[in-house]
Amino acid sequence: TNGCTWRELASTYKNASCVNGRVDESVEANGAACFSRCSLPLNRTSDCYLDCYRDLLMGNAGTNVSKLSQESILQPWIRAFTESDPARGGCPPVRPAHCDGEQCDPLLPPTWALSSGPGAGPAEAAGLLVV
Repeated sequence: TNGCTWRELASTYKNASCVNGRVDESVEANGAACFSRCSLPLNRTSDCYLDCYRDLLMGNAGTNVSKLSQESILQPWIRAFTESDPARGGCPPVRPAHCDGEQCDPLLPPTWALSSGPGAGPAEAAGLLVV
C-alpha cells in the first residue's frame, strides 16, 4: 500500500428495499413508454418488466429503447442515503444486525459489548462507552 491506509469515519445504513425502490421508481418513471407495453406494466416479476428494466439500463436498439442516463439511476440512490425525509427521496436509517464469529470484522465489537443497561457486559466494566 506504499504507506497509504484508510479508516472509516462514518457509516450510514439504510433499508435496502427502500433504496432499491427509489431506483426502481426512477427507472419506471423514465421508462414509462416501455413499461406501458407490458400487459401488467409494473409487475416487477414479469418477463416484460424485467426486459424493459434491462433494456433501460443497457439500451436496446432492437426494441428502440434508449439507455437511461447515469444520473437518473445514481441520483435516487444517493438521495436515499443522504436524505432522511421520504418525501425528498430519503430512506429510514437502520441499525445492522451484529455479527459473532470468525467471519466478522475484527474491528467491530462483539455483540456482548453492545448490550444495554448498566453493568451489562465487560465493556462497561472496562469503562467503554456503549451505545
